[in-house]
Amino acid sequence: MKLAILLLLVSIMSFANSVDFKSHFFANGKEIEGMDHIMIMPNTPTLIEVYFSDPRTNEVYKEFKVMHGKYMHMIVSNKDLSVFKHIHPYFDPITGRFSITLNLPYADPDNQDTSSALVKPGMYMIMTDVIVKGVGMRMDHAMAMVKGQNSQVQLQADFETNGTIEKFFYRDNESIPTYKAIFNKKIINGCSGNIVKFEIEMFKYEGDQYVEMLDFKPWLSEAAHAVWLSEGYMNHMHHNMPFAHMHSPFFMDDDNDDSNDVVKDNVLRFNFHDKKKMLHGLQKMWIQFKHLDKIMKIPFVFLYEPQKPRGC
Repeated sequence: MKLAILLLLVSIMSFANSVDFKSHFFANGKEIEGMDHIMIMPNTPTLIEVYFSDPRTNEVYKEFKVMHGKYMHMIVSNKDLSVFKHIHPYFDPITGRFSITLNLPYADPDNQDTSSALVKPGMYMIMTDVIVKGVGMRMDHAMAMVKGQNSQVQLQADFETNGTIEKFFYRDNESIPTYKAIFNKKIINGCSGNIVKFEIEMFKYEGDQYVEMLDFKPWLSEAAHAVWLSEGYMNHMHHNMPFAHMHSPFFMDDDNDDSNDVVKDNVLRFNFHDKKKMLHGLQKMWIQFKHLDKIMKIPFVFLYEPQKPRGC
């Protein structure tokens, strides 16, 4: 492959065509339309701005609903799924604009991923997820090519034993992994697709053994967040993107008069109704949770072979 393309290429595409919704993306102050190009170096601060309008009136939307603690969730992932970032742009209610500078560190722990968002050369997706008052949830994305020699990483499935994946993860620089995760999935065939249920048992190293992890901290109103993407997802972004954003909830503690959220056990549970959206083959899923005031990110790579919807 030739050395680096010296540009950032962005093409905006709505997940679903809508007569009442149009997105407007800007990179370093320049609006990106269609196949316009903008020059960018990797690992260089890049201001991304987004606003949304009603194409029938050109009115800019300025009222949004908070969704899991934020007005916007932004996902950044590259083509080979070796990079995943979960970012939260800041909203200006006066202008209706969302903005965030990628490749720049923030003190905000919810934006710990911004400092290394566009570092590795290659093709990226930048996806935005919002709820517009009176319109509903809308997801749009931009495609970005970052300058440099692109060396793709081959996706490899995690080792499974009887359908279970067991992995160990370090929090910092410990000599022994801080966390053990046991990943399981169950596929239930339905009329319009498959219900996919994920269960991840979490353990932490304490003393000289792994014990059930029960001290999750609430992060963005949930016990944990997860994003699931199919290998080859960029070949399907113009229609029904094979993408899922899921959440594992806290459960209310009935014995606590303060009604604080707590986790009843050490299992994170995520459910997704796949209406023939996800692709067959290798998948990558990242879970994120907050523990000891640090947001952890743990990936799993697994094989997904959904059945055809059964007749009802």
